[in-house]
Amino acid sequence: MYLSSRYQGQRDKDWRRISELRSSRVHYLQALRQARALVQYSHVYFPNSLDFRGRMYPLPGRLNHTGSDPFRALLENAEAKPLGRTGVYWLKVHLANKMGMTKLTFDERAQYIDEHISDVVNSAEAPLTGDRWWQEGAEPLQALMACKEFSDALKCSQGPENFMSRLPVAVDGSYNGLQHYSAIGRDEYGAKLVNLSPSERPADAYTGILKEMMKSIEVDAKNNMQVAQRCIGTGRGQDKNHIKRKTIKRPIMTQVYGVTPYGMQEQIFQELFRQNFQHGLWTRVDIKEMSAYLREKVLESLGVTFKEAQQCRKWIEDTTSLIYRCQPRHLRNAFCWTTPSASSSGSLTVFASSTASSPPLVSPRLAARLLPPPAVSSCLLLPPILFLSLIHI
Repeated sequence: MYLSSRYQGQRDKDWRRISELRSSRVHYLQALRQARALVQYSHVYFPNSLDFRGRMYPLPGRLNHTGSDPFRALLENAEAKPLGRTGVYWLKVHLANKMGMTKLTFDERAQYIDEHISDVVNSAEAPLTGDRWWQEGAEPLQALMACKEFSDALKCSQGPENFMSRLPVAVDGSYNGLQHYSAIGRDEYGAKLVNLSPSERPADAYTGILKEMMKSIEVDAKNNMQVAQRCIGTGRGQDKNHIKRKTIKRPIMTQVYGVTPYGMQEQIFQELFRQNFQHGLWTRVDIKEMSAYLREKVLESLGVTFKEAQQCRKWIEDTTSLIYRCQPRHLRNAFCWTTPSASSSGSLTVFASSTASSPPLVSPRLAARLLPPPAVSSCLLLPPILFLSLIHI
């Protein structure tokens, strides 16, 4: 007796899923064990490494303040400070962010929490036996941590403003690489999409690029291009809305940092493969064809949506190639430049090379790919306006 190919395929998918869950479980348990070993100390310090671009990374691989939701929810500031009136406001904004309300204005986010005070208190007092409102959040464990902090602040006998808080309030940038390219290129439309221009509500560059992509895909589908029709779907059952924001997020985010076209295609392939696990409408060949097609649409839409930013990137690549051609061969394996930083010395020398022991770079094309990603990354510690003033001398 032989198992059907369909059954074998489903069995393989299930085993892969179980393997991923087992790996995640081990990862979280090890971090939890690390946290239990450290909980006895009043202060814990995280050593950081500094890469050649000047970006800092915590050395502890699991439990650190840059980790995912479960790990961040285990950490709080060692030294407490009174919230103050501004602190109460930002604690509300922080909690709303963790509940997934990031598309609202800051005032609307604070109002959202005011309208859910009972849910906040219930989550803090009975996280597992109550209504479990916190579990609806985008980052549920940090949301629960914020619920507990805000609930304790409301109970403070001297008022919430005088509550001694230890909760870190996260404030993140948006599309840092595209922000700097848009600033350098004076890209007015792109600046709006990456929140460089003042606006009441936060913009979403990924959604803007997705809308531009869908226009082109729909035109291709009307012209009977099968891969475009497959991307859109028939509209029946689960065969619809296949191209989502998260489908294109990674390739867009990494494009400005030097990801290759093949790497972009692989990122899209992995996301489509995960989607296919839910509905099983495509073969592996279908997914490969779709990922190659969507990669080209992403690049095409980036050129339309961030026209000046892409031209700026090309200018840096062309300049790098020109510098390469002018150098003696023994100097063609590295580029060096100085960029301001927040260090005590006031500047940082960046040395970008292929590898320490590799021979000189063999082509201007490779040299052109080497410089732009670290050049922008090394300046991400700077406000875009300061970076802009450095480029336009």
